[in-house]
Amino acid sequence: LSDGIGIIDRWSNISWVSGTTSDTWLGAACDDGTLNECVYIGSGARIGNLRLDPDTPENSAMVKIWELKELGGEFHTNQRGIDSTSLFTLIPIGLLRYDPVTTDTFTLMVNADVITENVTLSRENIISVWEMDTRTGFFVTSRGSIVSFEPLVDELNDGILTTVLMLVVAIAVPGVFLGLIYWNSPWLQRKYLNWRNRRLERKKTQP
Repeated sequence: LSDGIGIIDRWSNISWVSGTTSDTWLGAACDDGTLNECVYIGSGARIGNLRLDPDTPENSAMVKIWELKELGGEFHTNQRGIDSTSLFTLIPIGLLRYDPVTTDTFTLMVNADVITENVTLSRENIISVWEMDTRTGFFVTSRGSIVSFEPLVDELNDGILTTVLMLVVAIAVPGVFLGLIYWNSPWLQRKYLNWRNRRLERKKTQP
């Protein structure tokens, strides 16, 4: 962590980016393939805009680092949104969109709104989120809740577009999370099938 951000080139050489050692970086998003830029999220609600030099990686530079002072929480994960934008999940539960072209951030969901809709949900964390359309999609929480969201109303506060989302808890069963792990794990599926086949064989041999 004390070395800051490193860039690994095609020959597996690593170059450290100057000016990045004073922050603790939590994740990176390079969701727009047309830009030679990545955005980094860090502790303390910090965002860094890294400009990449594909030909000379050691010349890559962090061109801007700023803090979202009114965020009201910490960054948790970054995931891909619609139209090559990035979605940043927050703790306590919240959601932001980052546009790599304009470097603007847009609030999609804040914890206060979630508390109004569902107090229990406000205590959970988002572990995965995906959009079907702009501001419309689903997220999965740390307790196995699958929640759909869609825009209810847009508000303009101090020049920042804030979307109030309508949240609907589709499923809130801990087993859902385990099921998602199972269906995405060929190893677990093989283990289950082997156990099931052995069980069937034992039944056949019983008188």
